[in-house]
Amino acid sequence: MSPSPSRRAVLGGLGLGLAACPFSLGLARAETAPQASALTAAPQAGASSASDRIAPQGRFQAGIVTPRPAWGLVAAFDVIVDTPADLERLFRRLTDRIAFLTSGGTVPELDPALPPADSGILGPELRPDALTVTLALGASLFDAHPWLGPLRPAQLTRMTGFPNDALNPDLCHGDLAIQICANTQETIIHALRDLIKNLPDQLVLRWKQEGNVPVIAPQAPGRGGKCPQFPRLPRRLGQSRQRRCGADGARPLGA
Repeated sequence: MSPSPSRRAVLGGLGLGLAACPFSLGLARAETAPQASALTAAPQAGASSASDRIAPQGRFQAGIVTPRPAWGLVAAFDVIVDTPADLERLFRRLTDRIAFLTSGGTVPELDPALPPADSGILGPELRPDALTVTLALGASLFDAHPWLGPLRPAQLTRMTGFPNDALNPDLCHGDLAIQICANTQETIIHALRDLIKNLPDQLVLRWKQEGNVPVIAPQAPGRGGKCPQFPRLPRRLGQSRQRRCGADGARPLGA
């Protein structure tokens, strides 16, 4: 039996070295985390374009310390691997696809008699569209493979239900969670379909959930409503657009 891989070796093979830097429009920049307000601010109309690129290398994975995108989804997968070599192969393949999708490029043309190389959602030329792909490992991946047990993070536990939840077990958990975010819905759906198409022998989709943050028009100075020093917030799903100021007018409540 081959010796157990080190934590560093496994994490490297898992592609967890994939990371992103915060970006200025169309440019990847150095590894400096943006201000918290930049991470949580709603997307502004006219501030993004299909040429926006977030580099998939750096200290953090892409999608962790990057500005909030307009569209995103989370998909969970069952992972089909038997050995450490299988797992390393899976994440090397994921790394290759993520590098291509986040950079953009021309879709390869295959023999017309063969299935197409791409879903065609975005056309023959892919643009990065601020796409980020973030990976997370589930507790079940470590539970299913004894050779991964020694490398399991001490604080990794299976998430439990909350009061009043009515959960479908078939739509919970997963060996691998992938968060996909971008400027547009078409880009995140295209990326998900690309990963499913190119790794069908090692990834089986378990569930997915997508959503969006409303893109808002920039507010003119002094047009922040009852709290002029704060810009108006976008409507959150299921919530009112209204908000209130504290007694001193210094901060919004429930923002």
